[in-house]
Amino acid sequence: MNPKTIFLFSLFALAVFAGCASDENSTPAADISDASPDTTADAVDVADTLDAKPQWVDAERAFSLVDPFIGTGGLGFGYAALTPTAQVPNGLVKLGPDTSKDGKYYPQSHFSGYHYDDPEVRGFTHLHLVGTGAPGLGNLSVLPVATVDAAKPWAQYTALDKDSEQAAPGYYSVHLPDAGVTVELTASLRAGFHRYRSDAGGITLLFNPASSIVTSAETEVTMAVDGQTIEGHVVFGGDFATRSGPFTLYFSATSDSAPTAVSTWDDSGVNAGASSAQGVEGGAVLDFSDAEQVELRVGLSFVDLDQARLHRSEELDAKTFEAVREEAKAAWLDKLGRVRVRGGAEDDLRIFYTALYNVWRMPTRLDGADGRYRGMDDQIHQVNGSKYYSDLSLWDTFRTLHPLLTLIDPDLQRDSLNSLLAMKRATGFIPRWPALQTYTNSMLGTPADQLFAESALKGIDGVDYQEAFDALLITATQQTPPGSIFTGRRAVARYLELGYVPDDEFSQSVSRTLEYAWNDWALANLADHLGRAEASALRERSENWKNTFEETTKFMTPRNADGSFVVMMSHGAFSEDHYTEGNAWHWRFYPIWHPTQLSEAFGGPSALYEQLHKFFDDAGINTDDYLPLLPDGKYWHGNEHDIGAPYLFNFTDRPAEVGKWVRLIQSTAYGSGPDGLVGNDDGGTLSAWYIFSALGFSPVAGHDTYMLGSPLFPEIEVDLGDGKTLRIEAPGAGPETPYVVGVNVNGQAHDGPYFTHAELQGSTVYFDMAAEAPAAD
Repeated sequence: MNPKTIFLFSLFALAVFAGCASDENSTPAADISDASPDTTADAVDVADTLDAKPQWVDAERAFSLVDPFIGTGGLGFGYAALTPTAQVPNGLVKLGPDTSKDGKYYPQSHFSGYHYDDPEVRGFTHLHLVGTGAPGLGNLSVLPVATVDAAKPWAQYTALDKDSEQAAPGYYSVHLPDAGVTVELTASLRAGFHRYRSDAGGITLLFNPASSIVTSAETEVTMAVDGQTIEGHVVFGGDFATRSGPFTLYFSATSDSAPTAVSTWDDSGVNAGASSAQGVEGGAVLDFSDAEQVELRVGLSFVDLDQARLHRSEELDAKTFEAVREEAKAAWLDKLGRVRVRGGAEDDLRIFYTALYNVWRMPTRLDGADGRYRGMDDQIHQVNGSKYYSDLSLWDTFRTLHPLLTLIDPDLQRDSLNSLLAMKRATGFIPRWPALQTYTNSMLGTPADQLFAESALKGIDGVDYQEAFDALLITATQQTPPGSIFTGRRAVARYLELGYVPDDEFSQSVSRTLEYAWNDWALANLADHLGRAEASALRERSENWKNTFEETTKFMTPRNADGSFVVMMSHGAFSEDHYTEGNAWHWRFYPIWHPTQLSEAFGGPSALYEQLHKFFDDAGINTDDYLPLLPDGKYWHGNEHDIGAPYLFNFTDRPAEVGKWVRLIQSTAYGSGPDGLVGNDDGGTLSAWYIFSALGFSPVAGHDTYMLGSPLFPEIEVDLGDGKTLRIEAPGAGPETPYVVGVNVNGQAHDGPYFTHAELQGSTVYFDMAAEAPAAD
C-alpha cells in the first residue's frame, strides 16, 4: 500500500504497518502502541542483611507473574497485537479467542484477531501470529452457541463475560453467558485441547475449519463427521502468512462422546443431518444435547491427515486436560526459570516476566512428531538433527530477540539458523520474514546477515556458516532474478554503483541505504570470522550510511542519482517516498554499528548529546500523559528503527544518560495492563528490548558486543547454558536510581561502552547505581 497521504493518522492507519508492514511487496501491516504503567511505585529495598533480602523469583513465581493479557488492548498505534492464546513455547498450536473478523471492529486493532475491549468472540482458533503488524491466520475455529444461524453459521458471534476471562502460559478460560458455557483451552506442541462445561446441560458447538482473520476466496474445506471423529483439511490463502501461495491444514479431532445430532454446512448454509461438507465455507454443527461437559482433542498438520492423527493421538489422546495443562506449564517453567530476579517492584516484575514469556511465542515449530514438515517449496522434507521453525520476523527480531536467544536459548537460535538454511536449500534464498510456508518478503534489507554473523561470533556451533555466507553474499551483491520467491535487496545494483540508493529511482531510499550498510557490516564480521577475502569490501560498504548524511542539517537525507540531496521541507514529515515507516528523525540515529563515527559526523560527543537529548525530550516520553495513539514524531519506541538509540548516549560526553532514558522508556512504554506495550511486539522484539534493558546492556546486532545500560533490579541471575550463569549485582537499582557510575566484571574495573559476549560467560557484573547524574565527561 505504502500510502502518500499528508494526514498523519490516515497515512499510518491505511498503511497498517509495524515492523512487518512496509516491505518489498508493499505489505499491509502496522506498528501500534499504548501504555499506562507506573513503575515508580512499591519499590522493594535491598537490605544490608541477608535475612532482610527479598526472595529470588524462581520459575514457579515467574510463571504466576506472567499476564498474557498485557499488550492485548490499547488504541490506534497503541496496540501490541498480542493475544492470550494457550500454547507451549514456540508451539504450532496457539489456541485462543478471536474477537473480530474483517473489520466488525477496528481492523488495525485486530492483527492477532483479538482485542481486550471486545465484548464478544467469533471462535476459538488454533493458529495465530503473535504481535505482528499484519492480519493473518486465525484458522480452525470452535464456538459454543445457544442457537444456530442456519444461513450463515460461520459468521456467528457470542458474548464474552470479561470478568471471567483468565489466562496463564498454556491456558485460557472464559464464560460465555449467552451460550451458557465455560470454555477452557490448553495445548501441546501440535494439538489443541478444548473443554466446554454447560451451565444447565446441553452444548452446541460450531466446528469451522474455514475460519480466519481475513476472509479469502481461496479457502476450500473438505471434512466429515463420523461418530466421535471430525477429520478433513482446509486449503487457505489470501493473507499475510500465505503470500507465496495457500497452505493445506489437515485436522483430526475427536470428542469424548459422540454428538447426539450432527449437521454440516457449505456455502449455501446448514444442511440438516448431513455428515460431510465441502466448499469455501464448510463446517459442522455438533449438538451434545444432554452433555454437561464436552472435551475436544484436535491434532494439526501441514503434511497430511496421518500426521494430524499422529499429533492428536501421541500428544493428547491418552491424557487428561489437567495433564496436558501441567505439561504446558512444565515447558514454560523451564524457559521462565532461566532468568531469576531478586528485588524490584511488583509491577516491574510482572512486566519483566511477561516480556520473557513473549520471547518464546514465536518462531513457530513446524516439524512433526515423525520429523516430516512441508517446506517453502511445498514439498515434504525430513528433519535431520535439527528442529524446523518458521514465523521468523527477522527485520524486527534481529535487533533484540535473536541476540537474546543467543544468550539464554542457544539451542533455539541454532535451530532457527538451520531452519533458514533449510529454506535456502529448498528455494535458493535465505528469507527475511518467513511465515509458515511463505517468504512474505515483508520489510527490506537482508537481516539474516546479522543473525548468522552474530551467532558465529558468539560461538553458536552446529551451523554451516560457510554455506550461509555464500548464500548471503549473493543477495548482498546481486539482484534476485525476476519472479523469484525472494526479492532480496531490491536496489542492490545501484547501491553498489553509487554507494547509496538513489531517491529518484527507488522509494524509501534512505532506509534502504542504512539497512544495506548494517547488513554489510554484519557480513564483514562474518567474513572476518571465516577468513573470507570479501571482508574488506563489505566493511568499506558498511560506511555507506555516510553518503546519506547531509552535513548542513545533520540528517540522513534522500539523495538523487546525480548526487544532489533532496531538499526536505520538514524532517518530521512521515514519507514512504524516502523512509520506511517513519521520518527523518526516526532514521537519524540508526547506525548503532558505527557509533563513534556517527558521533564524529555530528561534531563530537557533546554535539551528539545535544541532538539525542532533543530527540528524546521532544518526543514526550518523559511526561505523565504520554499516550502514543499516533506515532511519535521523534523517538518512537513502538517501532523498531529507534530502539537502539537510547544506548548511543554511551558515545556522548554524558554516558550515564543512557540510564535516564532507558528507565523513562521502561516506565512509560511498558505497563501491566492490556495497553501495556506501545507498539506491535513483532515476534517478541519489544519484549526482548525490555529484558535486555532490565539486565543492564543491549546488543549490537551482527556482532559479539553489547552496549552498556542500566539494570532495573538489584540482583539478576541468567542461565547461559553449559552450566554457566551470569550474575548481575546492582544494589539499590530501581526506578529512582537509573544512573550507572561504575562497573566491574569479576572484581576488575570495567572501562568503555561495551561488554563482549565472552566477557559475560559465567561472570559477575557489578554496577554502582546512583539517583543523580554524574557530571559530563
